[in-house]
Amino acid sequence: MKKTSPIKLNIVDGVIFLVVLSLIVGGYFLFTGQNTTESTTQIRYTITFRNLPAQLVDNIELEHTVRSDGDFVSLGEVFSIQQESSRVRAGFDLYGRPIYRELPTHVTLHLTISGQGTRHGGGHAVNGVAINIGQEISINTPYFWGSGIISAVEVIG
Repeated sequence: MKKTSPIKLNIVDGVIFLVVLSLIVGGYFLFTGQNTTESTTQIRYTITFRNLPAQLVDNIELEHTVRSDGDFVSLGEVFSIQQESSRVRAGFDLYGRPIYRELPTHVTLHLTISGQGTRHGGGHAVNGVAINIGQEISINTPYFWGSGIISAVEVIG
């Protein structure tokens, strides 16, 4: 009498088993995000603050540490400070074009910050804080607090 095994496997069953196993493992890495390796790189990003009182700019210095406003996480150091006169729309001319007036006591500040960042989704993050163009962000330095818009991000190296 011939003994038969209760489980019979053929080559098709083996291939199906491997395909299902690879889909399960691939799905796990896809949804848990463990298939990405985060590498740290130097980034510079610019935050634009509009219509700030001009005297506040004097409180910011190069190499000041910049922290996030909510949890005080370090976001890097001030790399450059640029300012320009602020303008506001004051109405329209006879042809419907906007008329702008300068605010003599206010400036638009472009604060560039340099820090260590990682890729985060489609953008970057510094110490877990997302840094994306168009994003509003609140920061503080030793003598300045403000909320602005990230207007530029540059990866160095």
